[in-house]
Amino acid sequence: MNKKKGTVSVLIALLTCSLAIPANAASSGDYRAAGVNIRNSTGVRRSRVLGAGYPGQRLTAYCEEWNYEENSGDWFYHQNRRTRIKGYSLGRYLRVDRLVPHGCY
Repeated sequence: MNKKKGTVSVLIALLTCSLAIPANAASSGDYRAAGVNIRNSTGVRRSRVLGAGYPGQRLTAYCEEWNYEENSGDWFYHQNRRTRIKGYSLGRYLRVDRLVPHGCY
């Protein structure tokens, strides 16, 4: 009985770990539009523009965050590969190739 419980616990742990996104799971991607603002934080009211991204410049996305205060959608913390500027851009203007961790801590 205990051996069976232990086996089930190990299987559940393995499945959980295999479904989790690694903390360092960065993803490549690109900009969907010209002049996508790269900001120092999520949202538009309390952030400032650090730079802009353009199709073909490519990006590396590190994490995704939802802006609850403005209810403006999902924002990705990323780096523009050409300009090396890091910051947040609204997800609808980006194409990210695979899932990244939710929550940028």
